[in-house]
Amino acid sequence: MELDKSRRRRIESALGPDEVNAVPRQPTRALAGKGPNDLKVAVLIAPLYMDFVQVMACGYRVGDSFDWVRHDPIVSTRSALRSGDQVGDVVVETAPLKSVIDELALTIVAHHRARRQLPPTLKVFAHVFGPAFGA
Repeated sequence: MELDKSRRRRIESALGPDEVNAVPRQPTRALAGKGPNDLKVAVLIAPLYMDFVQVMACGYRVGDSFDWVRHDPIVSTRSALRSGDQVGDVVVETAPLKSVIDELALTIVAHHRARRQLPPTLKVFAHVFGPAFGA
């Protein structure tokens, strides 16, 4: 991120106008699995550019708290987690994105209400909690 405003304008000008039809090659997708003691593991895989994605994985207890959150900021699509892979000791399978987002949202609210600090990595994926996501 360029902080110098005049330099940022020059860079933006050199890039040219936004490409209206530019869309990711793939949608954000989710994987999920159940572990012991009500632990759930969710993985969100969001497109970045070309054949690269970013991956967020977390272990949580639905409507309660997060045990851990990890973020891989850039991963080749070919190297990203897939259905049947293990995250921690939990096998994750393809899951409906909306269901995973709903569970994570409930957990974020509960975690916050308990005055626990939210893992900063969640901010990277804040866009998936917006009202227009997936519309």
